[in-house]
Amino acid sequence: VMHWNLETANTQPETVFQRAGKLAEAGTQVISYSTNSQMSWCLLTAISTQDQGKTIDGNMQLYSIEKKQQQMLEGHAGCFGNVLVNDSEPPAGLFAFSERKQGTMQTKLHIMDVTKPRGEGLPPPFKVNADIAMPPEAPTDFAVALHLSEKQGVVFMVTKAGFLFMFDVSTATMLVRTRVSQDTIFISTYSALSGGCIFVNRKGAVMSVKVNEPAIVNYINNNLVQLPNRQEIAFTLARRFGFPGADELFQRQFSTFFASGDYKNAALMAAQCKSGILRTPQ
Repeated sequence: VMHWNLETANTQPETVFQRAGKLAEAGTQVISYSTNSQMSWCLLTAISTQDQGKTIDGNMQLYSIEKKQQQMLEGHAGCFGNVLVNDSEPPAGLFAFSERKQGTMQTKLHIMDVTKPRGEGLPPPFKVNADIAMPPEAPTDFAVALHLSEKQGVVFMVTKAGFLFMFDVSTATMLVRTRVSQDTIFISTYSALSGGCIFVNRKGAVMSVKVNEPAIVNYINNNLVQLPNRQEIAFTLARRFGFPGADELFQRQFSTFFASGDYKNAALMAAQCKSGILRTPQ
C-alpha cells in the first residue's frame, strides 16, 4: 500500500505498509482503502469466497502509521470520522467497522476512539458495540460501506442487497433499517455537505440519504418505543448536533440543574438549546 503526495511536485509514491494475512492472498479482491483525517490510521478492506460465491468473507487490515502496527479484522466495511461523543471534549477521532467472523452470520457494529492517548491513569477511550439485526429476508446480506456522519452524530451502513441502516454513534443503537434499492449496491461515498451518503446500484441509479434534522428527535421519541433509552438518545443528538424537537427536555434539565444550584450546567443547557427558548432577550 503506497501513498503519493500530488500536492508537491516531483514526489514519488512511498510505501506505507504491506498487505498481510488474507489480504495478501491472490484470491482476495481489495474493494476499498481509507485513512483518518490526521493520516495516522489506515484501513484496507477486501473480500473473498471459499465456496464459489455462496458466501462472501470480509477482511480488513487496520494499520497505525505512528506505531507501525497492524490489526487484522474480520468484516466487510469500516470508516473513520471525527464525531462528538462527549459534551466537554472536542470531536473524537473514531473508527467504526461492521464485524462478521468467517463461518457465522452474526454481524456486530464496533465504534471506538483510536486517537485518544492510552495509558495508566488516563480515562479509557470511547468504545461501544452492538449486534446488528440483519433483515430476515436477507440474512446473508453484508455491508458494502460504512459512513460516520460528523455533522449528525450517526453511522450509515449500506448493504449489498440494498438496505440502509442508521445507528446512533454514542450508543451503537440501530435507529433505522429500510430497503432503499431492489438492485445490488456496489459503491458508496460520504457527503460532507449533507452529512449523509451517496450510493450507486447495479442499474446505475444514484441515490442519496441524509438525516431529516427537523424530524429525527420526534421520530426517535415517538416511533422507537422498543428502545428503553430512546429519550436519552434523542436528547443527546439534539444537544450535540442542534436538532429541533427537544425543547421540553431542555426545559426539564435546565429546571433540575437550576433548582439544585448547579448554575454551570444550567447555563450549558441554555447554550446548547438551539431554539433559544431558555434565553432571555438580554
